[in-house]
Amino acid sequence: GSSVVIDYSEGDVIDKLAKEAEVNGKFDMVLDCVHSADTRDKAAGYYARISGNGNIVKKPGVGGCDKHNYVVLGGSTKHFFKAALKRFRLGNHFQKGFELFWINMPKSKGALRFLSNLCEENNLRPKVEQNLPFTEEGCQKAFASLQGRKTAGKIVIQIQNQSLL
Repeated sequence: GSSVVIDYSEGDVIDKLAKEAEVNGKFDMVLDCVHSADTRDKAAGYYARISGNGNIVKKPGVGGCDKHNYVVLGGSTKHFFKAALKRFRLGNHFQKGFELFWINMPKSKGALRFLSNLCEENNLRPKVEQNLPFTEEGCQKAFASLQGRKTAGKIVIQIQNQSLL
């Protein structure tokens, strides 16, 4: 389980990870939820900066560590193609130390029903960060917020005259 939260908005994440690894030992794995084909992610180069650092994450396949211990949730078309090959048991074609995780939720009907009941009973509500009008300016602001990637909640485009905040 996780025991430390690192706030990416306060200083250099790579430095913070290196300091944490120095104090508590290298990480067994990295789950990178930011990695994507977006040019900003490519420019940040998190995979190269974290795995290439040598002091943050354990070497893949060594000392009981998984040989694909840098896992991403998004990526390029090439990454998704490799994930599809793996999913359909046609081999794992990812380079050592890196893998795209393709989310599969078998047998989740009961959990989804439970969540649905919570929603219907008004006991589970999403966090709404912004409630914007269905105008050109409102839609532009919504997309700018999404592309800024610092949104901590849902962005609602208000079609009718009813606030969800």
